[in-house]
Amino acid sequence: MTMLRTLTLPFIAVAGVLLLADPAIAQDDEIVVTGKLEIPRGFEPVSRAVNIDDLDLSKPRDADKMEDRVASAVRRVCSNVGNLRMRRYCHDYAWASARPQMERALDRARGG
Repeated sequence: MTMLRTLTLPFIAVAGVLLLADPAIAQDDEIVVTGKLEIPRGFEPVSRAVNIDDLDLSKPRDADKMEDRVASAVRRVCSNVGNLRMRRYCHDYAWASARPQMERALDRARGG
């Protein structure tokens, strides 16, 4: 039992650190937009955090501001993609990463 504990505790600790350090895990006050950029041997995820802690998402005007900020982040994340087809892929991937976070933020603001 002691050997098992000795072997598993470092793995658990490393997994915990990686989980805390992962930029794709958004906090309540931000949306993390992640696009995928083509590199020579595949795709590289690129993320940008969008701060929303100053917005009252129960107000439509502020919900629109969140949408605008995320749209701007998507454009910035995918701006270096030269190929139009790959840029569309990056945009779609980035919006797919952001939409669920935006919906959760709106649900929280509405008391859900």
